[in-house]
Amino acid sequence: MTSRTRSAGAWLCLLSLSPLLGGCGASSGGYDSPEAVAAAAKAAIDKKDMGAFYDCLTEESQNTLTGSAVLVGSMMKLRASMAAMDGPEAQADAEKETAEVTTIMEKHGVTEESLKDANPNPAMMGDSQAIGALANVVKDKRAFVHEVFTALDKMKQGGPDLSQQFTGELKDLKVDGDKATAKLTTQRGEEELDFRKTAAGWKLHIDMEKMGPRSTGAPPMVDATEIPAADPFAPPATEEDAELEVDSESEK
Repeated sequence: MTSRTRSAGAWLCLLSLSPLLGGCGASSGGYDSPEAVAAAAKAAIDKKDMGAFYDCLTEESQNTLTGSAVLVGSMMKLRASMAAMDGPEAQADAEKETAEVTTIMEKHGVTEESLKDANPNPAMMGDSQAIGALANVVKDKRAFVHEVFTALDKMKQGGPDLSQQFTGELKDLKVDGDKATAKLTTQRGEEELDFRKTAAGWKLHIDMEKMGPRSTGAPPMVDATEIPAADPFAPPATEEDAELEVDSESEK
């Protein structure tokens, strides 16, 4: 397993959106050591407290987590609009499934107008700058992360417990100035974590350069790699639209 794969696995454990959990609380300060912030992150996850977990991240990583939530919510809205091609009942089910996330997005200012220039789409996965830009439209990032992940947790339908994917011994800690890496034993095997020393102290860092194109994860009902770049706030597709698309493909 390569370093890139191990790092991706570690953060996919934390960002995989089938088991993401919600919560609030904890100080936003840093920690005295990488071991201390890793322990705090695990404690937050054990308590299902994503707010406290958010506080364990570097500012850049907080934006990554927030932007990932924006992207996933946008893709869920897109999926709901595409469900119209399967009929009114499928569309109604999809809209009901995504209603809470849609409400949360609107509450925090994540609207068609605010995302007009950002254009969230799956091509952003692995692009820290693009993902971070999505976070800029959110009014209260910490609360947004908490609320979105709480809603997603309700939809996980028996998905694996995140706390079980962040257990074990932290070992092979290597500190190089204000950066550090370590390995963590999880159900997936040995995963790599990255740390950064900030003015406030040590924090966990999401290194999207290492993680690759699927770094933000996707809800279990969505394979983001198969979703085309599109406006997630566009009106629902119709059966007529689908027929026109088929005719267009036939003419090629």
